[in-house]
Amino acid sequence: MTELESQRINEISTLAIMFRGTILGECINLEKMIDDFIVKDISFDEDTQMKIFTTLLDRMTFESKITAFTAILDEAQDLAGFVKTNTKGYPHKDLIKKLRIIKDERNYFAHQIAWISIDALIYYPDVAFANFRDKTKIELYNSERVLKMVELIHRAVDEIQDLIKGMQPT
Repeated sequence: MTELESQRINEISTLAIMFRGTILGECINLEKMIDDFIVKDISFDEDTQMKIFTTLLDRMTFESKITAFTAILDEAQDLAGFVKTNTKGYPHKDLIKKLRIIKDERNYFAHQIAWISIDALIYYPDVAFANFRDKTKIELYNSERVLKMVELIHRAVDEIQDLIKGMQPT
């Protein structure tokens, strides 16, 4: 291996760590925002909220939280008189779609291996994350793709914060 190849492999390794940490860190913030929405929907009592956080939400998967979040939003729309049809979905359908895209990307970063070897240099300067389930699938990431993902996460967080601001203590 040449010195240049070694240097590029080190760069790929550093980028993989940064990309993974960035996406996972941002998703933790998003997940906690969903948690906050769920507990406030159930109760504004701080002791009850803490109990919900510690006994339920911290044991739920991100997917389960999105499902609960969706159910709460659907029910609120139904109670407000909204009628879902084949051509007209719930007003929050785009937010839920964003959350599922984010969850899938988050899971990819959380569970797939960064391909850091001499063979991975064919993708340089992009970082290849590999999934070997059933057949090999390679996803390439660069700073631009990660930044777009972070922006999507921030938009989702902002939308959920707006929903929380609209909640009233019962």
